[in-house]
Amino acid sequence: MYPNRLAARLALLATAVGGVLLVGWPRAGPRPAAPHPALWPLDADVTGRVRAIAARLLDELDTALAHAEAVDAANARESALDSARLAFRRSEALLAFYAPEVRQRLNSTEADEGDDDPDAGRLADRGFARLRTLGQTRLARDSARAELRRMRAALARARATFAQLETGDALVLEVTRLEVARVSTIGITGADAAHPRRAMRECAAAIDGLRGLLATMRMGAASLDARLDSATKYLGRHQAVDTFDRYVFLTRYAAPVFTELAAAQQRAPGPSLPLRRVWPRAATNPLDGRSLDPMAFAPLDAPRSDSTLVSLGARLFRDPALSGDGQRSCASCHQPARGFTDGLARAQPIAAALDDVGVMRHTPRLAYAGWQPTQFADGRAATLERQVDLVLASRTEMRSSTEAAAGRLGLAPRVVRTALAAYVRSLGRFDAPFDRAMRGDSIAMGLPERRGFNLFMGRAGCGSCHVPPLFNGTAPPAFVASPPEVIGVPSRAGARDVDPDSGRAGIDRLAGHLHAFTTPSLRNAALGGPYMHNGALRDLDAVLDFYDRGGAAGRGVPLPTQTLDPHPLHLSRADRHDLVAFLHALVDGPSYTMNGPSSLP
Repeated sequence: MYPNRLAARLALLATAVGGVLLVGWPRAGPRPAAPHPALWPLDADVTGRVRAIAARLLDELDTALAHAEAVDAANARESALDSARLAFRRSEALLAFYAPEVRQRLNSTEADEGDDDPDAGRLADRGFARLRTLGQTRLARDSARAELRRMRAALARARATFAQLETGDALVLEVTRLEVARVSTIGITGADAAHPRRAMRECAAAIDGLRGLLATMRMGAASLDARLDSATKYLGRHQAVDTFDRYVFLTRYAAPVFTELAAAQQRAPGPSLPLRRVWPRAATNPLDGRSLDPMAFAPLDAPRSDSTLVSLGARLFRDPALSGDGQRSCASCHQPARGFTDGLARAQPIAAALDDVGVMRHTPRLAYAGWQPTQFADGRAATLERQVDLVLASRTEMRSSTEAAAGRLGLAPRVVRTALAAYVRSLGRFDAPFDRAMRGDSIAMGLPERRGFNLFMGRAGCGSCHVPPLFNGTAPPAFVASPPEVIGVPSRAGARDVDPDSGRAGIDRLAGHLHAFTTPSLRNAALGGPYMHNGALRDLDAVLDFYDRGGAAGRGVPLPTQTLDPHPLHLSRADRHDLVAFLHALVDGPSYTMNGPSSLP
């Protein structure tokens, strides 16, 4: 499962696309059902044509799976599975939207979270992800056939769903834009492909499947189809994953597709009710972070941020009256001049707690914290508002409470909570060189930065977990899940061990989450170290060396739940230089990173 850890994330995201994305589900809890089609304008003729295409795509996939089940020779089975994966990609957009649980069954790595399972939280491959890991023994062949039969049974459920689907032009365009977003961020990393060298073929198949879907619309989409055709041909001409120029693909091929999609959506009315979403329907390119709404991660009753609320939050952020001893403010540790961290390996406990303190973690950067579904390194808070409560109440951080701090300030607790959360949500400018490049500035990134981006998204594997445009674990198109990762950070630089911090397992008690931590954003990370949850790695060179060697398992330290690929990356000195150059391309302008937003009082 190591080479394709992102499959676990894809499973969560694919499940989200059909319903969660549309209703703005950003927090822990049961997933809501897909929105009723009546929210969207429907068209009986378009519905009939889409049902016919959906049935044909499922027939192609089922036939390919049946052929793979029937053949016995290893080479023939591999060829049959390759054909089946291409058929799966052509149907993926419809499966992800209308039958996400089937899409998940066909290709995912899921965490078993059974309450009574001692291995709960450990990853289990399903569908194509499982077939990819099976060997060539007779037992493996029998297991493969059993898995293929289960996949075909799942297709039967998709057939029943597709026979009842209702749609129209607006929904067809929505399905299309979600799949193009997936291809343009997750797909081009190769992390979810049968093998990285087949990634671009699979991406081309996914886009090719969209072209047939667009042909079902009542309104014409010739310009959009032409853009999709160009993107497909580029993917077809450049299939070598190590040399595929992702920068060129995104700026010259994907960006025009999103522009055409936005124009087409203007001609197709959307849902009848306003929906809170991370990537709103009116937004164009998902790689333009300015279009992403952090309020989709906020509690449903949270007020939308405005300048008054943000300014109040900025003042409270610097006010030591928040702490129990009146000596510490939020800015004491989250220092704007240091990119909203403190430059220390581990946070310093509040003075009053010096005789009553456990092991502290590294102070995380707050910039872009508003664009993720969980807070803290262990993900124990689902919203920024909850994080405020926990930090103020922490005996080692502020040694107070929201209620006590509010009383000292003469404010209502809800005002303190929402103002601080609003301020943190303002700490994302999306104005780094990378952002300007994605918005069409052809000189924003130089050749080293572009080479670094291609390494980041390709051979180095960074983009599998730090997914653009947020470069944390929250990926397009749904932006709703950020699975914790186990990478095996040492207790200190050079140590041949794993830091004893239990991570996410200390919260959910799942064995597979031991030493698992939230994937932080790499935006502004190049401002300076140290790095990791315990500050064990002092600078970017140390970070690259850690990943180059494959984490704990790559260093020979036993860690059976590690989700990071343990194989060495074989990065050259030039590779490292380019990767660091790209990380600097994720740093916002100096007026922001040194002082916070320019609008602060």
